[in-house]
Amino acid sequence: MKLVEVIKYVDESGIEFDIESIEYDAFKKFHVTVPQEVFNSKEISFEWGGLLMNDPRFAIYEISGVYVKNGYLNIKGYIR
Repeated sequence: MKLVEVIKYVDESGIEFDIESIEYDAFKKFHVTVPQEVFNSKEISFEWGGLLMNDPRFAIYEISGVYVKNGYLNIKGYIR
């Protein structure tokens, strides 16, 4: 069994970041969860090459999904 590193972080506005290593060419999978109160009250931007959590280790390589479920905005993709 291989252990997988998962980084979890919640910022001051309640946005939750989960980053998980995957076994392909040093990519990491990310999932960002934004509560409805946050995305209704302020502008949120995720774009190719942008940084998750303002950390240069986590530059967005690909955004694979954006959807709203149960009052949360979900953004999924990959960083390198």
